[in-house]
Amino acid sequence: MQKFWGRNEKLTCAKSIAEKAQNNPNIEFVHNTTVKELCGDGILEKVVFENILTGELSEYEADEEDGTMGVFVFIGLKPETEIFRDKIDTDQNDYIITDEDMKTNIEGIFAAGDCRVKALRQVVTATNDGAIATISAEKYIESKEWNLEKSTI
Repeated sequence: MQKFWGRNEKLTCAKSIAEKAQNNPNIEFVHNTTVKELCGDGILEKVVFENILTGELSEYEADEEDGTMGVFVFIGLKPETEIFRDKIDTDQNDYIITDEDMKTNIEGIFAAGDCRVKALRQVVTATNDGAIATISAEKYIESKEWNLEKSTI
């Protein structure tokens, strides 16, 4: 049996994925819960959870047969872009709007990774964004023909 712990009352993923997971008899859902502590000596042996509504603590221990377990950490879907509010254009969910070269609405400012509007948020796509933003920023700097040796920056 696999358990799924989440901070919310419901799953926040795509509806089709949520339905498949909820219909899987091998998954038990525990909502309104966060990780309080990871325990073990060299390997993960136990996880302590806290119900964010009641404060109640619960424990989940590694399988007795093989003594192993794993934790998949998913931070969430809300981008941390508040610092850019009223400066850089964002969509209704606060993701930064860029073009395919990672340019924002402000000349010389680029955005990359999971903070920008895109269909898929994974390490591989964030890495791709970073590579594109790097090349775009380099081209932008070269186009300005600044003399950095005399710059007072």
